[in-house]
Amino acid sequence: MNLTSSAEHVKSSVPFYNLPAPGSDYIVNVEIGTPKKEVPLIFDTGSDLIWTQCKPCKACYPEVPVFDPTKSTSFKALPCSSTQCQLLRQGCSSSKCTYKIAYVDNSSSAGIYATETISFNHLRYDFKNILIGCSNQVSGEPQGESGIMGLNRSPLSFSSQTANIYNNLFSYCIPSNPGSTGHLTFGGKVSNDVKFSPISKTSPSSDYDIKMTGISVGGRRLLIDASAFKIASTIDSGAVFTRLPPKAYSTLRSLFREMMKGFPLSDQDIFLDTCYDFSNYSTVAIPSISVFFEDGVEMDIDVSGIMLQYPVGSKVYCLAFAELDDEVSIFGNFQQKTHTVVFDGVKERIGFAPGGCD
Repeated sequence: MNLTSSAEHVKSSVPFYNLPAPGSDYIVNVEIGTPKKEVPLIFDTGSDLIWTQCKPCKACYPEVPVFDPTKSTSFKALPCSSTQCQLLRQGCSSSKCTYKIAYVDNSSSAGIYATETISFNHLRYDFKNILIGCSNQVSGEPQGESGIMGLNRSPLSFSSQTANIYNNLFSYCIPSNPGSTGHLTFGGKVSNDVKFSPISKTSPSSDYDIKMTGISVGGRRLLIDASAFKIASTIDSGAVFTRLPPKAYSTLRSLFREMMKGFPLSDQDIFLDTCYDFSNYSTVAIPSISVFFEDGVEMDIDVSGIMLQYPVGSKVYCLAFAELDDEVSIFGNFQQKTHTVVFDGVKERIGFAPGGCD
């Protein structure tokens, strides 16, 4: 594939689906190697590296594909002597460039850096010499993935490595129904319906951070001091729930509980602490929630993104927001449902448009 930046409106769309666990991440099937081996990867705007578990594996996720690099003619381990390895500043083992990456959920991946051909079975072409991690040791609680496809602003991410093809632009829409298929789209044109907020100038160079300016519940704007949002919010497809600073979360929870006082609070979950048992109710009206971002962007959370059925099959539903013991906030995938979410790396902005999955 030899497209250059002149291909300004090249567009590719690939399907994704969610994992079976409640409030889970989203998977895109990626083909790696020559011949192609399909592996399920979480697409994650909150991390950088593309990696999959590889043979020989000291510790691998069970019951999901393991890539065998010895069977791929396009696989090239990155030697320690290469300029690329020296720029990565990680480590070396047996003359091969190595990496180790850890995530906020305490999962991790370690292995060697390599270049490989990546493709999607819905596209006509291959992406050659993409830097990936070939992991021989993973940890965490897998939910059906073989690895992660990082999409943040780092040079290591898939979006950055294909920026010359897709003009550093991608978008997705997460459907409201957990069983429905969504689409991750690279490139194309931006619809006039999308309202943008600028990426924070003070955010780390790899993050998609925009400034949250307020929240409303049931049409009532929360009385939250601006200092509660002094650090921009990370827009993260790899995080499930929206996490708020303590002051903002306690104010949201208080007003939500006030508006739901006609329903019995259920036993509190360790993580989600505002739960209700709706066993004796045939219909329930819950308060609307909207989130406001810089430049006047208002995002009305879809009703499917306000409360989570937990456990699955029960009549207990929990407010799908949580507190983060810090001044930062994370805008998770559960609250992004039904909206087109656009990441524009050239203009350094993130946009939202309702009805994106229609």
